[in-house]
Amino acid sequence: KVTVSVLYWCGTLCSVSNFSLLRHIFRFAKRMRSMRSMQLFVAACLLLIVTATAVPAALHPIGDWMGYGAEAFANHTLLDLVLPGTHDTLTFDLSTSISDNANDLPPPIAALLHDLHDFAGLAAAVRRQATTQHGNLTQQLDAGMRFIDLRITFTAPPDAPSPNDNSGDDTSGGEAWYGLHMLQTVRPALEHLRHVKAWFDAHPTEVIVVWVSRHGSTCYNTFPGASAEQQRRFWRDVIELFGPLVFRNHRPWNVTTLHEYVHVLRQRVVFVVSDRAAQMVPEDLRDTAMDGCLAIDNQLGIDVSNVARTAQKLSQLRNGMAERRARDKANGRLYLLSMSAGATPEQISGAVVLRFLQDELHLPPSDVANITRACGESFHLPVPIPTWCPPTLASIGRLTNYYAQSFFESAVNASAGDPSAGPTLPAALYIDAVSPAPDGTLLTGESDDPSVSPRYAYVASSVLTSINVLCRDRCARLRATYETLRQAAPARFPVNTTIGRDGSAGW
Repeated sequence: KVTVSVLYWCGTLCSVSNFSLLRHIFRFAKRMRSMRSMQLFVAACLLLIVTATAVPAALHPIGDWMGYGAEAFANHTLLDLVLPGTHDTLTFDLSTSISDNANDLPPPIAALLHDLHDFAGLAAAVRRQATTQHGNLTQQLDAGMRFIDLRITFTAPPDAPSPNDNSGDDTSGGEAWYGLHMLQTVRPALEHLRHVKAWFDAHPTEVIVVWVSRHGSTCYNTFPGASAEQQRRFWRDVIELFGPLVFRNHRPWNVTTLHEYVHVLRQRVVFVVSDRAAQMVPEDLRDTAMDGCLAIDNQLGIDVSNVARTAQKLSQLRNGMAERRARDKANGRLYLLSMSAGATPEQISGAVVLRFLQDELHLPPSDVANITRACGESFHLPVPIPTWCPPTLASIGRLTNYYAQSFFESAVNASAGDPSAGPTLPAALYIDAVSPAPDGTLLTGESDDPSVSPRYAYVASSVLTSINVLCRDRCARLRATYETLRQAAPARFPVNTTIGRDGSAGW
């Protein structure tokens, strides 16, 4: 009777996977037909009960939001949730070396610039322009990011000369895989992924999606300068690093629930690889990564370079959101929306001249004013900015986030008003200027210092829309938690027309 009673409570309090384990132990105990084996079974039950009931107490609503919100999310797939993410995730670590095989450059030019390193401070100016994130990967994950935009290339180290030929299998010159955004990262990509693995060990309830590409293309992607063998060697290193944590897509991700990822499969990192040439993932590891061309529905064109046009596009996306997400899920695709900052040609040239060449060229004030005006007017904002040129992509990102607040607010309100209408945000988003603080916020002011810049509750708002839609009239505790977090970083529209912020509701 005691055994049956304990078995009942174990089944009630433990996860399905733990219950399955107990069933095997129970069968073993019955075969043994001894008091000692029954004692072993009861001890296992009690241990699993303690484990199952103790873990949730330590979960954080931002850093562990999947586990914290298991009441709402456990029986749903990743494609049912809203995964907050970062655009150009590794740019916090950019060096001052142009990468071999850099995006947007012919390989010979990229190799030449790589060997020049930071010639006359040019690469330092590029780094200021190209950095979109200031928090490292651990900080991003602590802040609730669950979609990682991993852009990589095969290159010599930042402080080493470019080899004459990168196409062979010999890597004696130290070539390796680094993060990429024109410049390469200081540290190799595998070193950053080791931090992700360490983070996973401390956050056992969380699942992340990692999209691997060279420059953010889902279908038309190759890795120039790296042979098929070098690509496959890298992927084997990645799989060896994460081991059993890697999702093996024998079971489609449009039917695999969060509970199954965490407690049954115990596979919590989902890789999507954009590799048109099909060279990176070896044949015997095909189940470790999905094809980016088939698995991601990536929507682009959302930025602040034209607020009116973006508002119109977002309105169209909102109107068809639930239908598109249902269609994508049926086809096993992640509906992804880029909300990354868009630089205009006038901003790029203006930033270089104003921040790098102004003194060397001895520009008169009238030329400085004309360059600044051309830069500012290239952004079609509700208010003109003739005296301000956003100095970097991160600055444009914070301006984008200022206007994007209303997009998230309308999504939260719609999900609360009519949860039965379906999702009000895409299944994943990636965006610039995420705060390095562990509060899951976007920076919306001109400063990149989270203690100074106004911030908006990016993660709490995204998670709340999922709770509203998936939990309907339940989950009152969860709603209260995330509403409180939103109140700590609400949508704010302070007026500062000098830097493009007119106080309007934006998008």
